[in-house]
Amino acid sequence: MDDSLTWIVYINPPFGTAQVGGAKGENKKGISDTKISYQMNKIGIGHVRRELFAQFIFRIYKELPDKTILGMFSKLKYLNAPDSIDYRDKYFPYKYEKGFVFKSTNFQGVKGQYPISFLIWNLAEVREKNQNNIEIDISDDAAVNVGIKNLALIKKGEVLNNWFSRPTNSNEYILPPLSNGITVKEGNLDKRHRARKDFLASICSNGNDFQHAKYVVILSSPNVSAGAFTVTPNIFEKSMVLHAVKKIPAPNWLNDRNQFLTPKGVLASAFVDDCVIWSLFANSNETTSLKDVVYEGNTYQIKNNFFPFLIDMLKQWEIRDPDIILGLAHDEDRFVAKWLKNKALSLEASAVLTKGNELYQYFYSNLQNLSTSPYRIQTWDVGWYQIRRCLTEQSRGLELISDLKILHNKLGEKILPDIEHCGFLDIDEVFEGS
Repeated sequence: MDDSLTWIVYINPPFGTAQVGGAKGENKKGISDTKISYQMNKIGIGHVRRELFAQFIFRIYKELPDKTILGMFSKLKYLNAPDSIDYRDKYFPYKYEKGFVFKSTNFQGVKGQYPISFLIWNLAEVREKNQNNIEIDISDDAAVNVGIKNLALIKKGEVLNNWFSRPTNSNEYILPPLSNGITVKEGNLDKRHRARKDFLASICSNGNDFQHAKYVVILSSPNVSAGAFTVTPNIFEKSMVLHAVKKIPAPNWLNDRNQFLTPKGVLASAFVDDCVIWSLFANSNETTSLKDVVYEGNTYQIKNNFFPFLIDMLKQWEIRDPDIILGLAHDEDRFVAKWLKNKALSLEASAVLTKGNELYQYFYSNLQNLSTSPYRIQTWDVGWYQIRRCLTEQSRGLELISDLKILHNKLGEKILPDIEHCGFLDIDEVFEGS
């Protein structure tokens, strides 16, 4: 080969991932069973070899000459997805020259909205080891440059999902796995019913980018999702911060693949408290209390550890259901109620909790007029998931929920700048004219 020649290569590599769980969407069984995958496996490259895109990067690294300019259409995950970081640094260490991103729907037949990039790489040069971001032009649907996206080339230790260690569950301590607040998943072959004695709740946090933030949810028993983790008292506050951080910022096509990052420095207690209150009254809080749940031949009582009010307070409310009253007499305050005791909250958080108190009181005083059976409401520590679904079936309940939503949104607006200030977001887009 003539070493004086410079190659210019334009490619749009295929996308597809072989998953053990079967074929669905981009996940296609057996799609990655190639000779390249075999070679990658021989040298110890892990599960990333199941992606056809990773196989193309491997071939670029191994086969293209150094004097190559590569222009590549692709998603951005090979640069900033947690599972791709080590692979990126070893097999795609090249110098970035220039590029742009545009909305995926510019490709015919694409429905999802996410950024697609065309980036130019110089394979003759290696990027600086300490380079932590690249600048990419943002193109609108008319191919006009409207700004710049600074994409962070993050390290694995900067990923929010790795901010704290996920507790190890016990094979002996079992709780029924849930697919939503009240639905038990039977026949769970992956044993996702494991919990532990200090179990408070389960949070699904399977991905670390905006694309996966919609799946983040809090349940009162183990979540059937493979990405769920157990919340214990030791990580309660960080868990609530993670939940709020992933749910409050608004997703859009440009940040769809942006990663959530670990915070910089120590978090202010007021910020943590705001995140807890926001999380308690978010729609993604699907905590519940379930009585006599049968799972694999055993019967379980699922507590709502996120019930926010003390029993002494409830005893002063108007509650006409004798079973609920009886339950109060022989039980103890839930974890969150005790955590909130004597907390000095911000004005915005206090407003949400006060309105929540009013809404809960209304719920208990009108239990006899509500359709409680579909939501399995039988105990005093009813979950926010159960209450809000019950109350949406009548006008006064809808009014109270709407009033609470306004205050909840204001609290979210207060939290958002702090999320950005603390360094949780990989978002640094600069638009022309802004």
